[in-house]
Formats: sequence, structure tokens, C-alpha cells
Amino acid sequence: MLLKSRSLLLLLFTAAFPLASQTVLCEDVEWGLVSEFGESLYPSIIISTSTFKPDDEETDETVFGDPMGLIGVSIVAPRDGAKVKVEIESQKLIKASTIEAELAEEGTEYQLFPVLRYEYDALLKVRQPFPEVVTARVSIDGKPVGEKQERFIARSVNDCPFGVSDEEGNYTSLDILFAAYVNENHPVVDEILGEALNSGDTKAFAGYQGDADDVLREMEAVWNVLKRRGFSYSSITRPSIHDETVHTQHVRLIGDSIKTAQANCVDGSVLLASVFLKLGLHPFLVTIPGHMFMGVYLDEEGNDFACIETTMLSSSSFEEAVQAGNEQFQEHEEKLTSEDNDDPDYAVIDMTEARAAGILPLREPQAE
Repeated sequence: MLLKSRSLLLLLFTAAFPLASQTVLCEDVEWGLVSEFGESLYPSIIISTSTFKPDDEETDETVFGDPMGLIGVSIVAPRDGAKVKVEIESQKLIKASTIEAELAEEGTEYQLFPVLRYEYDALLKVRQPFPEVVTARVSIDGKPVGEKQERFIARSVNDCPFGVSDEEGNYTSLDILFAAYVNENHPVVDEILGEALNSGDTKAFAGYQGDADDVLREMEAVWNVLKRRGFSYSSITRPSIHDETVHTQHVRLIGDSIKTAQANCVDGSVLLASVFLKLGLHPFLVTIPGHMFMGVYLDEEGNDFACIETTMLSSSSFEEAVQAGNEQFQEHEEKLTSEDNDDPDYAVIDMTEARAAGILPLREPQAE
């Protein structure tokens, strides 16, 4: 079972949406702001993909700068060899960031994406949406040609985009971004592991040093800790703002799940994946239409695995949750494992591969 192709994410990040209200003619230079996600700024995307390693793609000679850039400028070259400088900044979240390039061919449209100097600590604290004005300035051959502003909406860090639809209705999956809510470094993970050891349900956490039964026993010890903490199912999935183009779900950070003892299918899956990843196991998230559950490879080679239906945390034993999880996987196995499947509603998000690709966990500053 392999992670959905990482090139899908890069494909989206190279097809920016023009902000039509910003396309202007100024001293015979046509230019405007472009954004990968319309008029929204998603902290979850900005932070989690800041070290993303895109697959090698053919070079597009009309695109300059950060290949994962989220906000840039589109410019029609006024003449051959025009030298352009772009500066972008915002009120609270983006410090002044610049890029310079030479536009080779008159009349060709180019896109320039500076490496944006985000205020990452401020992004992590965004829990309620607010307006953020982004300003772009352009100069050609050393002469300013204009300044334009666009009002964006800074979205909650809990808003996780999982797909994007274009004007023709084509859908691109962004399921890999759920991996950002798996946080194996959160201090509460060590608390859970300590409780599991003190409970006597397992004598040690040895990862893959034991056999499959040993791994399952360690997983059960973690399950029992969370069950004793009185977790209950919560169906909250509504994002901070509805968007017809970018499909988004509210996902709790694991500190919030622990504090409130509530979790929906995604919350519970990323919480358990966080603990299992800390143990040195190889967990994965599984998405099927309208639902998520998770699984763990029971050996280092990935020859065997067990799935868990995390919504059963409040009402069922570990054995029952594993049985339900395995049955769901088997029901959808063809679409989840077939290399020919291109249905975006089905994905296996391998956490080891997601981290290797550069998807960062969303840090919780208040927990440090």
C-alpha cells in the first residue's frame, strides 16, 4: 500500500488561481496577484508543506521562485528581457518577501512566487478566521509600476483542506495534508505511553523488536489508556468557513482532543497514529467516502497490518475495534490498493512516507 502520488500536490501548487480583481494595466505592464487557494490563507498548508519535497518535474520556464509558493504575481512581459522585482507582504502573517527574475519574451505571461517569510508562530495560533490584507509591489527595470492589495481570509489552523475542485469539476485530492495533524512530538504522547506502562498492560514498548503479537499488545495498551480517559465520539467536522472550491474539514489538534476527551473519526485516527509513530511503528491513515480509520504495520517489512476503527474508542474493546477496522479495509481493499485506482475518495496515507516527503506536524506552542 503506497501513499497517493505526491506529484498531485505539486500539480495543484503549479496551477495558481488568478485574482481577477487585481489584474491591472500600469505603464503598459499587465500584472496581478495569483493565489493557489483563492482568497484564503490556510495555516495548516503553509506550515505542513514548508519543507515539502516535490517530485522532480519538467521545468516551466514561465514560473519563477518557490515551487510550493502559495501567493505570487502574474506578469505579462512588456518587452524581451525585462527585469522584474516583486515584493509581497501582509499585515500580520507575511514579512516583506522579494523575488527578481528576467522575463525572456515580450507578451508571455509569467508567474513569480517569492519564498514567503511567514510568521509561523502567529499562524499556529490562528483558531478563528480573520481578514488579512496582502500587498504586492512590482518594478520593471528598476522602475516601480504599481502596488496592489487583496483582502484574504486567514483560516483556522484546524481547517484541513483535503481536496480542490476546478471550474470544470475536476477534483484533486489533498488527503496527504491530514498527516500534518499527526504529532508524534507532542508532550501528551509521552504521558500516554507512561500511563500504559504503569497500567501493566504491557511491560515495555519495543516496537518491531518483538513479533506481531507483541506489537498488538503494545497498541492495545495505548487503546486502553485512552479508553480509561473517557473519550467520547464527536461528529464535529465543520470548517471555520465554507468554500465551494476548496473542500475542508475541521480537525482537532491532538492536545485539544486530549483536553476535551472528544474525537471524530479523523481526530481519533491522527491521535492514535501520533502515539504509534512515537513508538517507532509505521502507522497509516485510511480514507474512504465520508470516513477515516487507521492502521499499523505489524512488522518492519510491511507484510502484515491491523486496522482500527477509532470511533469505537468509547464503547468497545481493542479487539472489537480491530475487527471492525479490518473488515472495513477488506470491504474497500480493491480501491485502496489498486495502482489503477484514481478515485480521490480512497487513499492510504503512510505516515513514514509523509514525513519523508517533508509533511511537518502542526506544533502546539501552548503545550511546550
